[in-house]
Amino acid sequence: MSLKLAVAADLHYQKTANWKHPERKGEYAYFFLHRFVKMLMITGWPDAVLIGGDLIDPAGACDHAAFGRLQEIAELLKKIPVPVLVLPGNHDPAPEMFYQVFPQPPDYLEIGNARILPFWADPERPGYNSERLPQELERFDRARRNFSGNLVAFQHVPVLPSGADCPYNYVNHDAVIRKMHETGCVLSVGAHCHRGVPQFSDGKCTYVTVPALCESPFRYAMVELGDDGTVRTEVESFRLPGGFEWFDCHTHTPFAYCSENMDIGIEADLMDQLNLTGAVITEHSGQLYYTNRDFWGHRWFDEGLDSPAVQPRMKLFRQYVTTADPRFRVSFEVDVSRAGEPVLEPEILKSLPFKIGATHYIDQGLSAEESGLQLLSLIEAHGKAGINVLAHPTRILAARGFDEEPWFDRIIAVLKQYNMAAEVNFHQNSANPEFTRRAIEAGLKLSFGTDSHNLANFGFLQPHIWLLRKIGYNGDFADILVKP
Repeated sequence: MSLKLAVAADLHYQKTANWKHPERKGEYAYFFLHRFVKMLMITGWPDAVLIGGDLIDPAGACDHAAFGRLQEIAELLKKIPVPVLVLPGNHDPAPEMFYQVFPQPPDYLEIGNARILPFWADPERPGYNSERLPQELERFDRARRNFSGNLVAFQHVPVLPSGADCPYNYVNHDAVIRKMHETGCVLSVGAHCHRGVPQFSDGKCTYVTVPALCESPFRYAMVELGDDGTVRTEVESFRLPGGFEWFDCHTHTPFAYCSENMDIGIEADLMDQLNLTGAVITEHSGQLYYTNRDFWGHRWFDEGLDSPAVQPRMKLFRQYVTTADPRFRVSFEVDVSRAGEPVLEPEILKSLPFKIGATHYIDQGLSAEESGLQLLSLIEAHGKAGINVLAHPTRILAARGFDEEPWFDRIIAVLKQYNMAAEVNFHQNSANPEFTRRAIEAGLKLSFGTDSHNLANFGFLQPHIWLLRKIGYNGDFADILVKP
């Protein structure tokens, strides 16, 4: 049985841009770590997660907010349901302070046929190198005692043989490698070298040096160790692949009552970092006419625009989006009332070349059959209104605790009748592989949307790409994705 590890390192998380090292995008590091965790949740948890140091940057004596940033990271890592080993790097506080925030790793972590040895006490040496002291080398012998499985060494600075293509190493790397060979350590995982070093083997041990999460293309590694000592490493990236125009067709703004930190200025920079061609601002139409309380009280559903409760937020929103980067398309996530009327002024609706619609409410207390029929009628209302894309097509049924699958084909038929695309959407993890497969099979177009209410998700289309590959689509994305 193989050991599967997810490894991320060198976040260099800070709250502002790094003027000294502009290639380090530490101001976005928390967002990328969030994506790392979410990607693992979507694709399947590994056996363990390794976080390889340099979590924050800088951490000098005057950096009073350093612990706050470490605590943010620690809270995020608590969401991971498998063992997590966290090491400090040379930019982090000293271990005795660092491990006031994170759990101090054990001497080794045993999982199946492997023992992982986390080395967090190795001192720094000139040139940003490190050294493994005798008492730390002895840990290999302790881990080997009465154990016939594989040993794995994990440290911030990589342990590499002489001549390796890396400017950093252990000053006593020959002694470290000799001890690893003697004790049957078959895998050594390090970080620190931001460009990373491709996996290689010396015949007895495989060396993996993970690239930095904070530098483009914002990478992490998935490492699989077989019982026979063979290692397979896949380096993944949060920068979208080249050769295609990627659009995030569903994003929100600070005008969304459920927005957390959306900012169109930051999003414009993230487009550059993520290789995102453009994005569509799709604010909840109902929220631009009703107060927070009235919206969540569903007055928009009962009364539409013919209500004394209607507010003038639409004018403020339209002023706000005039400041958006030209790569943004401005549209709406159109709500539809119980009467089947769009909760959006007709002249605005007609002026939009691209618009998405969504069902955010159906009546409480209905049976599964009644709920499905009401959803179908609302989807048809979207089609009659000229909506181009149906957002999260079946999510409302799942939210009510109903089985979505019996309605897939009927929903797809309505979408096809009105030439609407089906959205692939991982907000609230609602993307359904089987629905998506059937939609493609029926000839529907798809739309990739993050439904971003938090910048951590803006332009995060890797789950969408993964889903299509998982269901067996190997064609050209241009053939099935709508272009706003």
